[in-house]
Amino acid sequence: MVRKIKVLVVDDEVSILKSIKLLLEDKGLWVELAEDGGEAMVKLKKDEFDIVITDYYMPVLNGKELLKKVKELSPRTLVIVISAFCTVEDRLDMLFNGAFNCLNKPFKISEMDSVIRTAVKLCGHQSKV
Repeated sequence: MVRKIKVLVVDDEVSILKSIKLLLEDKGLWVELAEDGGEAMVKLKKDEFDIVITDYYMPVLNGKELLKKVKELSPRTLVIVISAFCTVEDRLDMLFNGAFNCLNKPFKISEMDSVIRTAVKLCGHQSKV
């Protein structure tokens, strides 16, 4: 039996969480949600995730801090950062520190879809994506 790819989506905007969850579940991925960096850390300590999609600006831990924690706990986890307010320098810093990709909000579904497809392939799992 093929294990589903596990994705943790972290954002303080519930509408973003729900939208991304629908997209990912439609692709056959297993999805957990967290509304801030603190809740994400609780989930990351309990379970291992293949992909983390996180907002950059949010309460408790921001995306940069969460990226660092994810890479400490699970260096192979791919982290995708999404934000409406990051500077070019912020994005470059996150990529330099291990982010797989950074997307601007609002992003097109096709953009997220493309990034997810590539991430899934890199995870090395079979999936119906």
